[in-house]
Amino acid sequence: MPAETSTASVELLRPRASAIGREVRIEAAPGVVLEGELTVPRHLARSRRLVVFANGLSSRRRNHRNRHAARALNEAGVATLLLDLLTPVEETYLASVFDVELLERRLVAATRWLEHRPETAALAVEYHGASTAQAAARRAA
Repeated sequence: MPAETSTASVELLRPRASAIGREVRIEAAPGVVLEGELTVPRHLARSRRLVVFANGLSSRRRNHRNRHAARALNEAGVATLLLDLLTPVEETYLASVFDVELLERRLVAATRWLEHRPETAALAVEYHGASTAQAAARRAA
């Protein structure tokens, strides 16, 4: 299914029995589209939280540990967004991987995107990251 051209473009892939999961494409800046996986449990916990797993490298979003942690949170009623903060081309440049300000801007853009989605607008957003993504998450918080 083709993505929309707006800054809130989303592609629905595979709904899960206990959660609504979808691949998302977030326009973080003109011409810069970030990829991620948004999962909103059908029955949210009373805390109504969403944890963003901020990743500087796309391989981290697909990392077994991140996916396992996100799945455990989903089962506990917490929404998650596994997010790549860099495009595949950008992650080949070492300068981009270590550009904390760039990663912070991307995380802020993704958070604003979440604030405008009907299924996530009312959720409290928290960040999880490692290495430079962790530094960006601390700055964005």
